[in-house]
Amino acid sequence: MFIPSPTRMWLYAVLTVACATVQAQEPVTYQGADTIGSAVSPVIINIDPASLTAPRPWQPGDPVKDIPLQFDKNFNPPPREPRPVGLDPLAERQFEASEQRGGTDPDFGNLIINVPGSPFTGSSPSDTVGDVGNNFYVQAVNGGGAAGSNVLIFDKTDGSMTMSFALESLAAGSGTGCVSGAGDPIINFDETADNGPGEMPGKWILTEFTPMGVDTVCVYISETSDPTAGNWFLYEFSSTTGGFPDYPKYGVWSDAIYLGVNELGATPQQYALDRENMIQGLPARPLQAFGSAPQLPGFGFQHIMPIDWDGDVPPPPGSPGLFMRHRDTEIHGPAGMPDADIIELWEFSVDFDNAANSSLTGPINISISEFDSEFCNLVFSGCLVQPNSGTTLFALLQPIMWRGQYRNFGSHQSIVANMVTDVTGTDVGGVRWFELRNTGGGYTTFQDGTITEPGTVNGTDGISRWMASAAQDEAGNIAVGYNVVGVGDTGTGDDVFPGMRYNGRLASDPLGTTPQGEVSIMEGSAPNNSIRYGDYSALTVDPIDGCQFWYTAQHNPAANYSTQIASFRFSACGEPGFTLSADNSIQQVCAPDDLADININVGSVSDFLNPVTLSLDSPPAGFTAGFTVNPVVPGNSTVAQISVSGAAAPGDNILTILGTATGADDRTATILAEVFNATPGAPGLQLPADGATDVSLVPILEWTEGSQPGSYFVEIATDSNFNNVVYNAMENGTVHQVGAALNSLTGYFWRVTPNNPCGDGAASTTFSFTTRELPPILLVDDDDNTPDVQSIYVDALNNLGIAFDLFDTNNTDNEPGTEILAYDAVIWFSGDEFGGVAGPGATAEGILGNFLESPNKCLLLSSQDYFFDRGLTPFMSTYLGITGATNDSGDYTSVSGAGSSFAGLGPYTLDYGTPGLQDFSDILAIGGSGELSFDGNNGNDAGSADTGFNSVFLGFPLAAVSGAANREEILQAFIDNNCGSFSVIEEFFIDGFEGPAPAR
Repeated sequence: MFIPSPTRMWLYAVLTVACATVQAQEPVTYQGADTIGSAVSPVIINIDPASLTAPRPWQPGDPVKDIPLQFDKNFNPPPREPRPVGLDPLAERQFEASEQRGGTDPDFGNLIINVPGSPFTGSSPSDTVGDVGNNFYVQAVNGGGAAGSNVLIFDKTDGSMTMSFALESLAAGSGTGCVSGAGDPIINFDETADNGPGEMPGKWILTEFTPMGVDTVCVYISETSDPTAGNWFLYEFSSTTGGFPDYPKYGVWSDAIYLGVNELGATPQQYALDRENMIQGLPARPLQAFGSAPQLPGFGFQHIMPIDWDGDVPPPPGSPGLFMRHRDTEIHGPAGMPDADIIELWEFSVDFDNAANSSLTGPINISISEFDSEFCNLVFSGCLVQPNSGTTLFALLQPIMWRGQYRNFGSHQSIVANMVTDVTGTDVGGVRWFELRNTGGGYTTFQDGTITEPGTVNGTDGISRWMASAAQDEAGNIAVGYNVVGVGDTGTGDDVFPGMRYNGRLASDPLGTTPQGEVSIMEGSAPNNSIRYGDYSALTVDPIDGCQFWYTAQHNPAANYSTQIASFRFSACGEPGFTLSADNSIQQVCAPDDLADININVGSVSDFLNPVTLSLDSPPAGFTAGFTVNPVVPGNSTVAQISVSGAAAPGDNILTILGTATGADDRTATILAEVFNATPGAPGLQLPADGATDVSLVPILEWTEGSQPGSYFVEIATDSNFNNVVYNAMENGTVHQVGAALNSLTGYFWRVTPNNPCGDGAASTTFSFTTRELPPILLVDDDDNTPDVQSIYVDALNNLGIAFDLFDTNNTDNEPGTEILAYDAVIWFSGDEFGGVAGPGATAEGILGNFLESPNKCLLLSSQDYFFDRGLTPFMSTYLGITGATNDSGDYTSVSGAGSSFAGLGPYTLDYGTPGLQDFSDILAIGGSGELSFDGNNGNDAGSADTGFNSVFLGFPLAAVSGAANREEILQAFIDNNCGSFSVIEEFFIDGFEGPAPAR
């Protein structure tokens, strides 16, 4: 979702919009659509896209924009009904289907295309989207800097990129606001659009919006099915409210292009665009719109998703355009539905010649199995946990995910879609997918299921699956692509960084299950450095064969995401033939020996039953194979028994199983055998160097590999004989980040022992190191750098002569993790943070709670937007002594100290202008074990303290207190009264967090 940073004045204007609430009701028909302006004539663009300059790649040091959400700033989570406790009601059915898989489609797990898409652009999230046409795949993502959307075009046959350009560059010289595109792209291939005699059907629809203040959407339509050549027709449409058309999603239908957006912070709007004229390059009749759908009271972000038509069979004549959203009844009502929730369907009937005849009907309520939308306590923050990171990811719980897909099978009409659900009630995401069917009497739920996996984390493996997209091929098989992240069953060994996977079901599989198995596209290698993730992904189906699925999304090979494009299909779709796949296809072996048995599955496509003969095709030296059954009739399997002699070369050996049959093309399955013929050689230790001092408490260990390496066993001990091992781990590479903080000013010894299938190799030599001394304070800079108030805190602590470490989030939600626990005090400030998450996220709150539960710890948190971004959290009420707050309405011009922490101090004048801050201070409600710590001059409670936990919270920025001496006095009082005085430490310590130590 690409949203330029809003101003507070704009948001305050938004708040004047009345909020309607949803009621349990029969469908209502709203008659007569709004029309916006007059007919829109297209700008005809005759530009060869190949001549456009490719967007400049992002480079380290370039700016990074973390795009804020547009939502109702006054949103507060409403009271909720109690919900059933325990595992998602559909999870056990999925677990059982996964464990008892039968009739597994042999092709489903084999990726056909798997190529990089756009790299990181400097914009988070990416809003990755794409679609597949006759000969090309087109991907789009948010551009970096002031750019809008980057478009990349790939050859469908091999996944090679043919060109890339900034979408707004197509509008050059058009005289429209589209010359300043702002992102949130959506790509559709309108597969049935007629291009005239002798031409393949299909036209490309490329869209984005313009910046706030212009508030329009730009729709580019290709003249032909080839996006690399020919003219484009550019249409620019204004919003009906004059507000910003956020999160635009498009659905191609037989009579219109339907559009759903979120406007004015939290108002769902439905639009109809004149497809009939636009695909011909003719003037589009005026845009029509309805803003009649009521808001859901439990969401501060509102959106209703349009449905997109796939296949060459259109909806029945006169079928209205369709929109949908989900309603969790425990949040949105109606009350008294503990065992079911609702999908709302909305019907938009459009008459472009007479808007008075147009109508919107809904909600048509369709019952669906109970789901849980209550992520992050419903506030706008991240709560999907990443390994090794204080940054949690936003679940995007509010919309049905892109896209809702429609197919007309003749016997029935089908819609498949998905949203995220909390499968454990503890913020672990699962994909709730569903299929609605209409056999003539209206849509009902035909099946629904939840994609999750079993384990010991409240019944699951602890991995969140979310940001999904679902689609159905022409045979009725369903696939779902999604992102994954989480801390798994047994700690780091099962941890998952943000990656891409998919799952699916044959039309013949048990209803409500995806038993074909989870398949990895790209596994992540690092946590994402921003709370914002994806915002959507895209799974589409090839219009030529109706079978091949194409999926694109983000994943994290490093702290900055990348994107990937992958395709796959079910064998049970398309022309007669057979499929070939191999289980247990990646193995290691110490030669001479046999590989473990490999099941070779031979599947039938369209009832093909001719016997398939198998062989090991052109094997590398040292490999021979036999098969327990050969030939194999499709629908059956055999076992490949492969022997490896001493003549096999050490390293990776690729083996190809070839299948041949009369009347069908040859098929192959690939096996990777990594061969070893000796135990591994000893690795050479590198960092920390032997005898190193001042080493981080969470050091990074590096070594060089010896001969024939496999994996490594890492050990850290306090003695050179390793009788007292304090840390150990397995590592596949030659770099390892220690996963737990060591003690400060302590000597350690470390070594690495290699292992491969031939056995353990010789251990490395032993190196020693001594950890650094830890200063008493961790200073967390969580401001958004506009303004950057870091120097105010740094100068104050330096002038007090107190050493500290600095952790700078660098305008992201990358927060400190368990290293917090090693310090005596934490001082956390967020300045004017608006758009990200001010103050600690859910993960950091949990760590800070553990921190404050330990003896002799103290916390000072200065954050006037903490409540605005998070709402009341259990951490606030338990550890900060706060029961609530009124956002942005403090209006006190000075504060005076109170309570056991600051009594007698002040009054202090608040001067927001000098550091460049704005006054969004809060009025606090103090309760429980809390007491007043600062009183505003107007009698409002400006600060709290919890004497039971030695914590202080300020509802105003400490940086706004006028005068350096006054700020130092407050910090010294905090330390003296809550922490005990720290000794002056002359050396300034820095632990490699972010940025060098300031000068003393």
